[in-house]
Amino acid sequence: MKSVAIVIVDTHEHRAMARLAVERTLRCKIGIKSVYSIGHQPIIQGEKFYPIKPISSLKEYSDIIINMLPYLVEEDHFFVIQWDGFVTRPELWSDDFFDYDYIGAPWNVANLPADSDPEMYSVGNGGFSFRSQKLLQAAKKIPVLLNAHPDQSHAEDVVLCRHYRHELMELGVRFAPRDVGYRFSTEEGTVGNHLGFHGVPNLPAYLPDNVLIDHAFEIISRIHHEVSLIYLFVSFLRTKRVYAYQEFFNLLLADPARLANLRVILARADVQIPLFHTEIPLV
Repeated sequence: MKSVAIVIVDTHEHRAMARLAVERTLRCKIGIKSVYSIGHQPIIQGEKFYPIKPISSLKEYSDIIINMLPYLVEEDHFFVIQWDGFVTRPELWSDDFFDYDYIGAPWNVANLPADSDPEMYSVGNGGFSFRSQKLLQAAKKIPVLLNAHPDQSHAEDVVLCRHYRHELMELGVRFAPRDVGYRFSTEEGTVGNHLGFHGVPNLPAYLPDNVLIDHAFEIISRIHHEVSLIYLFVSFLRTKRVYAYQEFFNLLLADPARLANLRVILARADVQIPLFHTEIPLV
């Protein structure tokens, strides 16, 4: 039987969402052997904890995933999870996921390079992904460098799945096709039969009101990009989660400067969302 681990890199001061992500992923009954927690504080009991200083950039995170994991992870396969990306429907696990060395949610075809094959380059997102020891060692052997393309993204999933895809495939690494990636995860806000998800806007589709509200302060504090916060509120409305929407908005009222900034962004984009514009009724 294949050995499986969970990897999470998280240095946020609050730990509840990271703990939730680990606990939900552990519900996937496939013999998960280890949890590798890389951060400033442990998350759960029994994990393999590796302390680091707070991460301040995407490049620092990517450096850990690409350059540290080959020396830490011992299992055949492992999940990479984040506070906003983890297993939500463990019953949708499929053993054919073991056939691949990298699986993640397919990227939107519109966001792919103009001259790239959508089937070849669409998998995929790394925030919630399933990877193999073969991938780790192949990336180490090449070696994969984050600064090899200084004018392009330092995101580790983009580096692996676009910049070094051919080199990795030449070493036998198998990237999942688009349909397998879609069964595994989603990132684009579509709700379907996925093992898990990644992305702030997807939270209302995969977590109940009580969980979201219990973690609302932490969720808002973790969202550094205002556009992502706006997408979260839009998702509340699309999923008819009015109560959670109101509770999250009430927290924003305690931060007038951030609320004012969000209203400016919405006005510039000519987007009308209830509560952000007092003249628009919620229902």
